[in-house]
Amino acid sequence: HLKFRGIHAVFHYVPLHTSPVGLSLGYQPGMLPVTEKLSSQLIRLPFYYELADTEILRITDTIKAYFN
Repeated sequence: HLKFRGIHAVFHYVPLHTSPVGLSLGYQPGMLPVTEKLSSQLIRLPFYYELADTEILRITDTIKAYFN
C-alpha cells in the first residue's frame, strides 16, 4: 500500500539476540518469542530532517486510508 503510493517504508528491526553478535554470545532464535514476533510486525517510516509537513501529512493520510 505504501510502496504503491511512493512512500518508502522498510522492515528494519533485527532483534539483537538473533544478530550475529547475539548468536555468538549463545542466544538462539526462539529464546525471546515476543521480541521476534513484534520485530516481524514493525516497519520504519520515512523520518528525516528535510521531510516537509505536507509530506508527513501525506504519509499519515495514506496510513489512515489503508486502515479505513
